[in-house]
This record gives sequence, C-alpha cells and structure tokens, in this order.
Amino acid sequence: MTLTNKDKRALQIGLSIQLKDTSLEEYKSFTKEADKYLQKIFLDWFNNFLTYEKFAEHYEISIERAEKLIEEARTIHERLVKETITTKLSKELEASKKFLDEKIIFIQG
Repeated sequence: MTLTNKDKRALQIGLSIQLKDTSLEEYKSFTKEADKYLQKIFLDWFNNFLTYEKFAEHYEISIERAEKLIEEARTIHERLVKETITTKLSKELEASKKFLDEKIIFIQG
C-alpha cells in the first residue's frame, strides 16, 4: 500500500487518515509507509531548514504545526534508526534484539 499525495498532505497538516475495508497486513504496510514518509520529512527539516519558520512556509503549514510535525517525525526517525541498529547488531553479535533495544538510547541535546 502506498501513500497518495492526499495522504502525505494529511500527515503534514495533522489530519487523521481513515483506512476503510483494509486488512491488518494493508494497515501495517500503510503505517510503515507513513513512518518512512515522516522520517523523510524530519530529515528534510534537519538537512535543509533547521528553522520552523522556513519549513512551515515551504510546506504551507503554521509554525505551531511545523513544530509538532517535526517532533512527531523526530520520534519516528529515532525509532526507525534504533530498529535498524538493533536488528543489524543482533544478527552480527547473535544477541537478543530485546536486550539491545534496552541498551541503545538516543541522547537529545
């Protein structure tokens, strides 16, 4: 299941997206795609803007919404990076992924 431009815009402005008549697999696929898109949003802000004002102007959203969107997207980005790291390490070290999840943390400045 892929995100449409309408779905992406809904995520940007903070609207709920209803998935009607979808299976659990389709739901999981959609949320995975939504998380990847929000991660891209965070990385776009981090690499190209670093100010809420310019970001908000570019995406045509309020500054308050930009702050909330970046906060949500940062949380998703950190979770996805942590999942990637722990999955790779658990394979390389033959350690429990759950054990590694508990040991890896992000320190925010």
